[in-house]
Amino acid sequence: GGGIGGLVLARALSQHAHLRISVYEANAEFAGMGTGIGIFRRTWKILHELGLGEAMIALCGPANNERGPCALISKSDQPEGKTFVEIHAPEGGMKAAHRAEFHDTLIHSLKECENISLRTSKRLVRYQERDGSVNLHFSDGTLSQCDVLVGADGLRSAVRATMVDILSKSTSHADLAFYRGAVWSGFLVYRAVVPRERVEKENVNHRVFHAPLLVGGQEVTAFPISRGTAINVSVYVFDPVGAAARAPYPGRTIEEVTVSDVIGSFGSDWEPEVIQLLSCLQGLEIRRWAVSEVEELPTYSHGRVMLLGDAAHGMTPNLGMGAGQAIEDAYVLSQLLSHPQAALHVETALVTYSRIRRPFVSNIVRLARRNGLYYVHRGENGLPLKFLPETSFDCQTQDDKVDTDGRVHTLNEESECMTITELGRRISHSFAWTSESAEDQPRRALEIFEQTIAAF
Repeated sequence: GGGIGGLVLARALSQHAHLRISVYEANAEFAGMGTGIGIFRRTWKILHELGLGEAMIALCGPANNERGPCALISKSDQPEGKTFVEIHAPEGGMKAAHRAEFHDTLIHSLKECENISLRTSKRLVRYQERDGSVNLHFSDGTLSQCDVLVGADGLRSAVRATMVDILSKSTSHADLAFYRGAVWSGFLVYRAVVPRERVEKENVNHRVFHAPLLVGGQEVTAFPISRGTAINVSVYVFDPVGAAARAPYPGRTIEEVTVSDVIGSFGSDWEPEVIQLLSCLQGLEIRRWAVSEVEELPTYSHGRVMLLGDAAHGMTPNLGMGAGQAIEDAYVLSQLLSHPQAALHVETALVTYSRIRRPFVSNIVRLARRNGLYYVHRGENGLPLKFLPETSFDCQTQDDKVDTDGRVHTLNEESECMTITELGRRISHSFAWTSESAEDQPRRALEIFEQTIAAF
């Protein structure tokens, strides 16, 4: 797959001349889809480590030594909005880029690598492992062969589907078929890129020029991209019935819509800055995406095949970490595959990758899902939140347990109750790990790999 995860892995492996890497893209050309992408400190460091530092500075601007904003989170379904969380991080906070521009940067970095082959119009149908190699079957009838297959082919991964089929047969667990496809999260997101000048005409002092915004009630996110010349705007709508079904989305997962489709559920009693952003969407290209997820897999690897990025752990975008975790996957996997003993112990390397990455990313998937519910003012059970006054517990019943920090945990299927302060604390805590270094994972992966092969 020629998305961000696959291209970053190719870039990382290209630094090792003894490896030969082929990147197969299903579409007729390598092109990034989507709008904006957030880049946190962990991801920024990895991209610099891979020699992409200057290119990323050109895309996003330089980092600095000061703490900067990652998000200003407000309760905005009221005329006077209330900012209840300000999330900051080291080295300037969250960087942002246009996804297509970032994708083009990655492609450009690969074109002069002699050990990389870029191939388009190659849609994988299935694979077969045989005699220490992997045979690839493409939709155009052609075949290819490799020593190791990395499935970075997205939410509707053919590699994952084939792997699940093989696992189902080898383990006699037919219920594994549930993991073949992606399931709808219940969220629809409307995305557009707004020229900066439009927002300036509405409000020259709009907060989005100074920090990424996230407003709750009906989630709206906005942040500058393309070195501040445009604003990425995303509007989320939640369907609790669709979320509970845990089934594929019943319609087209991506389609163009009009501005009336976006603003129809917003009343006039929202915070003015939200209304100003929505008014800027008139006449722009707007796409509606059904946000899908991949259920937590029992493994990311089998034999000489492994999964990476959305193919392994497609998640909701409510932590801004989907692409970031694909990049971290690629970084850990490249360290293992470039190890001097990897060729002799391929399957051990891939099992180690799964052992390190799967529990870590599974937790992030859960945090992203929970944040998505919190942003639309719903509890973890999907029911609407009931906000309490900071010193009141009028939601309490005999089945409830009251904590000293203002939380009320309902022990039944009723709405969860909490203060806005507690909601902010939970959301802020979910971002804490994004400021940490990503170096621990590849280090631990290499330690485990070397300890394992030493025992052979």
